[in-house]
Amino acid sequence: GDVAVPSVERRASMGGADGKGVLRYVGIDDKQRRNLAIAFSRLPDVETLQINIFNLEMLEEDQLEMLKNVQQLSPEDIEQMKAIQAENPDGRWDRPEQYLMGIAEVPHAQLRLQCWYLTMTAKSLKTDVAQWSSQLQVAFDSLVNSKALKTFLGIVLAFGNYMNGGTERGQADGFGIEALTKLAAVKATSDGSLLDFCIREFARRHPDQLDALQQDILPARAAARTNLVDEDQSIRAFREQLDAATGMMKQVNEGPLQPYKGHTIDRMRDSLPQRMLIISEEVKELEDSVAELHEVYGKVLDWFCMPGNARTKPTNDFMQMWVEFGGELEKVVGKLTKAGLLPAPGTGTGTGAGGAPAASGTA
Repeated sequence: GDVAVPSVERRASMGGADGKGVLRYVGIDDKQRRNLAIAFSRLPDVETLQINIFNLEMLEEDQLEMLKNVQQLSPEDIEQMKAIQAENPDGRWDRPEQYLMGIAEVPHAQLRLQCWYLTMTAKSLKTDVAQWSSQLQVAFDSLVNSKALKTFLGIVLAFGNYMNGGTERGQADGFGIEALTKLAAVKATSDGSLLDFCIREFARRHPDQLDALQQDILPARAAARTNLVDEDQSIRAFREQLDAATGMMKQVNEGPLQPYKGHTIDRMRDSLPQRMLIISEEVKELEDSVAELHEVYGKVLDWFCMPGNARTKPTNDFMQMWVEFGGELEKVVGKLTKAGLLPAPGTGTGTGAGGAPAASGTA
């Protein structure tokens, strides 16, 4: 969060604990002063920091983030500070004031820090987007293209119609996917749930697909951490900051060059604009890739006959449903395996269990 700096008052206390005439603003309370002192202790000395900021070099990402979040001094504040210093020629500013004054002396310091921070965090943004978008895509592909899952859903549908035989629900062409998470709670026989029953039948008919069924659901675990809409908004927020900073930088660079401490080359004019342009193009690629993911997710929902989109049916909720079903599946498979009720891979086919009709094998 921001490290707040209150407006400067024309009052200062003299004589710190060291007795050497330390000037401190009365308007900065002890807590604020401690926070600022801790924050600035992680930085090089004031003079080195000024050159670092002007030349956009030699600072780490966390240092940049802290600096850009520090509320900088206004021109009015600086004038008042100069007046206070003139009234106390033997005094010296405490550490927080020294750094705030030093930063304020660098031309367009806050804009430099903002642009620099954006260029530095763009790489991590790309890495993050690549990771979570890949996790979503892998999970989408695994679920939609799973032969084992499609077969299992067909068995669930067949048993559902069998159990509802003679009723209006006994001739269903499909069922709500959310029902998968409830199978373990539905009693099918005296010694097992509907999920137990479906898995035993699935394993009897397709023993070589049981492991694939579990493996095809696994990618949902990693994807369940991602809310596509939230991630989309994060990219939009970065874009807004990037465009705003680029616009301000363009305005500043249209003005005359301001040499600083003998430096006649200003990287904010020479190299930073090109770097910001490259980042803008990279962000556009991220925006396009996320738009494509929205489309893909819409098709995934359609495939499972689920209405909605990433806003009305968040991706993390959708994936969490599969995580929960996968967890129930793992428990039941473990229980049935331990009880010797599942055939070994490559053995056993047959008609439906308990007199149930054979499943069609299609969802």
